[in-house]
Amino acid sequence: MLMAEEAADIGVNQSRKQAPNRFSAPAQPALVSPVAEPAAPAVGPAPASDGQGWTAATKSKAPTAAAGATESDSTLSKIFGLWTDGGKSQGLTGAAANGLFGSKDEAAAPKVTEAEVKAADSERKNLDKQLVELALDEKQQAAIKERTQGLSGAALVQEMAALKRAMSGPNADRALATYSDLSKLAATDPKAKERLTPEVMAMMVSGVGDRRTDSDRGQSGILGGRQARDSAQGLLSMNDSDYKKTVELLHQAGTDKDGKEIPGADPHAEQALILKAIAARKQQFKAVDEGAVDKVLGVLGLHDSPAAKAAKDIEGFAKDIRGTKRDELIRTTAVIDIDGAKDDDGLKQRYSHTCVPTTAQMVKGEADPIYARKLNREGLGNLDTESETAKEQRKELEAGNGQAVSRQGAEDRAKVREGMVKLKEEGR
Repeated sequence: MLMAEEAADIGVNQSRKQAPNRFSAPAQPALVSPVAEPAAPAVGPAPASDGQGWTAATKSKAPTAAAGATESDSTLSKIFGLWTDGGKSQGLTGAAANGLFGSKDEAAAPKVTEAEVKAADSERKNLDKQLVELALDEKQQAAIKERTQGLSGAALVQEMAALKRAMSGPNADRALATYSDLSKLAATDPKAKERLTPEVMAMMVSGVGDRRTDSDRGQSGILGGRQARDSAQGLLSMNDSDYKKTVELLHQAGTDKDGKEIPGADPHAEQALILKAIAARKQQFKAVDEGAVDKVLGVLGLHDSPAAKAAKDIEGFAKDIRGTKRDELIRTTAVIDIDGAKDDDGLKQRYSHTCVPTTAQMVKGEADPIYARKLNREGLGNLDTESETAKEQRKELEAGNGQAVSRQGAEDRAKVREGMVKLKEEGR
């Protein structure tokens, strides 16, 4: 039986309404307010949108000192993308993803300017009032303040931009509560401090804060607060090799094989979904093989431990979704109707009395995007009783001594009856 928090976290509760931006001025869509600087060059006209919220500015690489960027043209808003659609677009740009990781060298941190650090410090000083408005308790506020006060340089820039982004969305309270929990973990666990880097923290917080769709049904984030915490535990349980590979996969989100950004792809959504898949496999990463035979087979590559299988699942999923357009990505990793198009495109039960097994599939699909992707490939509305989706429903029904009656057959019979009634009424 799911607890209330778990149900809310996996998106079963879709009742959140769109909320106004409480912490950024309507005319200022940038994630972090830029700092006024002397002798700044003139700003050109706003870049044209491609109709999906993507602009030339958001698709360009983040400027760095190494690339010859000046303080005046290298602000926080450029590192994390400047949206021109009032904040409706949800994914970080490829520039943001590259800004988070800096370079493929894990030891290389993103380069920031003094102006960017000053802007982030200004945002940090404004946190107190915002945390109170979000109704976070004193312990949560204290954990956030302790975490941010200990940041400097690029780490400060990264995390303050992520917090600013989260606080401008409809799930600000969940996102900041998640940040508080992760901050406590990093403060008490040396391994967590090492692996929950500012870039990973930013991805988790934004994954909770950003809504999936503009519809009232899609206001919850890709990640729930519990899922973010579970993904953190999954990362901590990985061996060094799997962790390094996962970081690499997160880095590659939204890019092609040459590392170039794919237009329309959403690196941030891909990263959140990868983390969500890790959360669903938290226990597998904790598990170990038992017995000498299993260990020998594992060394020979003839047997996968639960952790090894989970790592392969994550890698396959990350490669599968890489570069997918955002709308398609969200649609094919959800099994409930979150687009509000009134087309009832969620998962359908295949048999007359399999409402409970179908609901269980929905819950699992909302918790695990890899499973959701599998159900989508078979077709959420496909009533074929030979599909794996149907077989799962039938197995659970018959395990409870139920009788499987195909809805497809029932619908066909209903159509025949309707046709006969119509013929009779017409006197045929």
